Amino acid sequence: WDPVADKLLICFVIVLLLFEKNLVLGVLILLVEAFFVLGAVVHTMQSANAEIKANAWGKVKMTLQCIGAGLLILSVITGFASLENLAEIIFYVSLGFAAMSLVKHGI
Repeated sequence: WDPVADKLLICFVIVLLLFEKNLVLGVLILLVEAFFVLGAVVHTMQSANAEIKANAWGKVKMTLQCIGAGLLILSVITGFASLENLAEIIFYVSLGFAAMSLVKHGI
């Protein structure tokens, strides 16, 4: 259930920080993450002994989201708008990796 925990962590950061800065991007990321969580639950229900694993695309997506979340937190703390802009770009790039992860049937 580690991949599901990662998604919940990112969702909480997005709800707390990103909605204040960019509502559209926040909604997009939340929808993608909700789809991943729902997919993991359905997959687990279909095969009780199946192990939920992330693929390489999902790992890169999660890493980018963590970096983006960290930059967003730093931007709130320091007030540097450039950090917020960089975080937004990283979040958009992570959406591309999320799409690839879905295509490759990972979480």
